[in-house]
Amino acid sequence: MNETNGSSEKLSKTIPATDEIAFRASLLALSAAVEAVAARRATETTADIAQVNERENRF
Repeated sequence: MNETNGSSEKLSKTIPATDEIAFRASLLALSAAVEAVAARRATETTADIAQVNERENRF
């Protein structure tokens, strides 16, 4: 019985820590996704500007 109580106590301490790690990992993944979208938009904008400049240089 003492062994069961000890295991239960360890689990009760481990589960909140695991939840916190999972939550932070999710936030990091979300942040990475947002940064990826921002980088893609910046790249597309730069490409658009380059195309406009190329067209202007033709005339």
